[in-house]
Amino acid sequence: MRISTFKIYRCLPALLVIGLMPAVHVNGQTASQPVNAVTAKTAAVNTIADAAAATAIKVRSFPNPFIDKITFTVTSPVSGKGVLELYDLTGRRLDLVYQGEFQAGVPKNIEYKVNLAPRTPILYKFGIGLKTVTNMIIRYN
Repeated sequence: MRISTFKIYRCLPALLVIGLMPAVHVNGQTASQPVNAVTAKTAAVNTIADAAAATAIKVRSFPNPFIDKITFTVTSPVSGKGVLELYDLTGRRLDLVYQGEFQAGVPKNIEYKVNLAPRTPILYKFGIGLKTVTNMIIRYN
């Protein structure tokens, strides 16, 4: 039995509207071409998200909060010269943690002994090429 229906599918990040498409009901289930269009759209969104994740800089700091030393694990999507710096909350540069070469996709561990007096949160900024990541570390009192 063929029935014409109007279907609206919500697909992040866009609304996909497919109208008056024939739908076939077989054993209580609906099978139609719009389902394939939604599946293709969802697959495209997932591919874009995967591509964005593959090009993102990953910086992990541990332990956080720290007492007197901290380890940064940096993975860059591109090879080149990178810089890891510490800033206070007003934007004043406190220290240069590391400056050197990074290989694309290869994690690099950077250990840093914190000799800074402030017990307030500290911002770290890692940059390589045109990409930059900023986050916060906290000193344990």
